[in-house]
Formats: sequence, C-alpha cells, structure tokens
Amino acid sequence: MYKKLVIIFVVILAGAVFFVSRQNTHEKNTFSLLDQVEERQVMGVFNMHELLSDAKSISKKFKTVGLVQLYFDKVSDVMKNAGLRLDKVYYSIETRGVYKRSIYFQIIDQDALQSTFRNFSNFYELKQDSIDTSIYTSSEFNIAIRFNNNWLELVQGDLDRLEHNPSLSESARKLIKENHFFIFNPTDKDSMNASEYIVGDYNYDSILSIQGSWYCNKTAGHPVQMKDSKINIYPTGEKIIQAYLNVDREQWGQYDNKYLKDKLEKTYSKGLINYPRLSELWSGQFSFSFGGIKTLKTKTIVSEFDENFNPIEKTIIQTDTVRDVGFIFSSSDPKALHGELLNQSNIKSKKGDTYIALFPPLKPRFTTENLILSASSKEPTLSTIDKVISFTFNSSQLNIKAISSTKKNRLNYKIELIPQVSGKIKWSELINLFL
Repeated sequence: MYKKLVIIFVVILAGAVFFVSRQNTHEKNTFSLLDQVEERQVMGVFNMHELLSDAKSISKKFKTVGLVQLYFDKVSDVMKNAGLRLDKVYYSIETRGVYKRSIYFQIIDQDALQSTFRNFSNFYELKQDSIDTSIYTSSEFNIAIRFNNNWLELVQGDLDRLEHNPSLSESARKLIKENHFFIFNPTDKDSMNASEYIVGDYNYDSILSIQGSWYCNKTAGHPVQMKDSKINIYPTGEKIIQAYLNVDREQWGQYDNKYLKDKLEKTYSKGLINYPRLSELWSGQFSFSFGGIKTLKTKTIVSEFDENFNPIEKTIIQTDTVRDVGFIFSSSDPKALHGELLNQSNIKSKKGDTYIALFPPLKPRFTTENLILSASSKEPTLSTIDKVISFTFNSSQLNIKAISSTKKNRLNYKIELIPQVSGKIKWSELINLFL
C-alpha cells in the first residue's frame, strides 16, 4: 500500500512539473509585443532596418550627403547592436486633448540592451522613478523609458500620466496584424471602430509611394463621392501644376462624423480661407492650372522736357512675362462666390482684376455654373475624369502625383514622389518654375 502511494505521488509530481515546464515554454514562445501596445488615435508597425535605409536614401535626394549620411549610419549601428528586435516595431500616437507617442520594442538580448541603455541614459540624463522602478524619465528632453523582461516602451509627450494600459480593440488589433504602416482613428472615440478607419502604407524603390484607403460603412456609400464625371479645367499649355477636386456636396452633407468635419474646417481656415461661408456658395468642383506663359504689358506716362524746357508727355510700355494661371470654381451663384472670395484676407480687387498672393492679376469671368479666375482669356476645356481628387506637379527635377477615387465604401488614395534626376535634386531649379 505504501509503495502504491509513493508511485502515485511521483506520477502526480512528474505530471505537475511537466505541465508547468510546458506552460512556461508556451508562454515564452507565444510572447507578443502587440499585447503591450496602448490604443491611441494613430498606430502602426514598421521594419526599422528598412525605414532607416529608406530615409538615408531619400535624404540623399534632398540634402547634402555628409553629416546626414553619417547620422543615419550612426543610428543604424546603434540600433543594430541594441539587443532589440527591429523587423517589427510598433508605435502609437495620441493628439486628442493630450499629446503622447510611444514606440514598442521586443528585447532579444538583455546584455546588449544594458550597454546601449547606459550610454543613452547618460546622454539624456534619465532618472529612475522612485515608485515604479521600471520607468526612467528625462524632464529636460520630455522622454521616458519603461523596461520589462521581454519588451521596452519609449515614450514622448505628456509624462504626467505614465500608466501602462494595453487594451487594443478587436478592430485595431486586426488592422495592425495586417502590418499597415499606419492606421488612423478619424473619430473622437477612444477605440477603433470597424465601421470607419483610415489605413496607409509606404514603399520606396527610387519612387516614394504612400497609399491606402479610408473605409466608412456608415451610409449606403462612402461620404466622399464624385459630383460629376466631367470637370472644367483651364488650359495653360504647359502643365506644371494641374489639380482638381470633384466632390458631391449632398453626399458629404449626410456624413455624421462631426469631429472630422470640424477638424477639416479648421484646417481650411488655417489657410486664411473662411471656409464655412465659401462652402455655402461652392457646389463641389474646383480646378487649378499653372504653367505656360502670359505676357503683361504695363503703360506708364512720364513727363519730360524739351530743349526749351517745355513739358512733353511720353508713354512707356513695359513688357513682362509671367506664368499663366487659372482657377475654376463650380457655383450656383458665381458672382456671389467671387464677392465672398474678395472678403478673404489674402484676396483683393483692383481695377477689375482679382489679386491672390503670389499670382499675377486674374480676370474674373462668370458662366451659369462656374467662376473663372485666369491670367489669360482662354476658354475652359471640359474633361472626363474618374477621380475625386487629382494633383500633378511636373518638373525636370521632381514629379509629384496624388490621386484619390471612391469604390463602394472605400476612398482609395495614392501619393508618389518621382525623382527625375539620378543625383541630388536642385531646389533652385524647382523655385525657378514659379518665377
């Protein structure tokens, strides 16, 4: 009987040891850095190796190499030997009411990390928190670091609240698992909602491309829809800049996200435009063209004196060339819209011409449905389109393309920066396009 009890005890003990060891092994193998991410307005995941390499390549196009290249090389070397996993790094940013951003790293080598942290701590004068010893802060640089056995969090922003509350909603977790470079919550809610979100990704292979979609399933279709399949565009000849906006105002009016609407209106207002009043008169289409040449002739009458000191009036004609420019606004009352434009702080009227900062004098013309402001008297051309937003910039140094179109409940967008030279971009040549 005694031997049987001993055998049963040994079997139970062995089973318990086996179960605990398997559980610990399972916990180590299933550690997920994603479980430590705090949900905020903007979140995402990226490969730091690729991001630093791409940033270094892009900087060569826009800046002198020297110190910039040295900086990226140094940062890359430090991160490579920091004992952190860099192929999958998470981040989260909050801007609604409080500003805070965090970057989350998985620790793969504690010894290497401690060596890196000592140098980092000395430079930023980090102080260990007296209550929560896992946190080190620097009030001067407004940063904090939280350490754990398997991960660390680098925090910047409001350091008064450093509680760690990882609690990703199901929608946010699903989107981050899709490895989006960023996901954005366009509402005032704390948690991401499956009915509306914005995602984006970037790619760099000599061309920098940012693309993604704004998903909104609150109405029968996305709130941003095309007003019409055709739009009036002013022909400048040479197309340096050509852009248009083509939005169904009625569909947009049914959009119930007041938070995002208010943010957009404040953005427009920062551009020195009283958007709420203009919005009442604008019916959804706008196009802008810049390029070609417009000749300006200015007559000046001066008084001179002949050999007998008799005054003689003389007319001098001065000829200048400027870029041809054209704006076209759709409106049910073009004259009222023009009058409202003249009330804006950066738009004036003089001798029948409309003056907008940085542009030549523009002559206003009115049709049944459009206000035309142009440097020349060319007639608009009616173009067939399939986008709600389009922007192109063409030069010998750099081309920029941005497009956006709607498909069902998604507004898809893509932005491309396309260098036209193999070496460094010359800013002086870009500026000369506008002179």
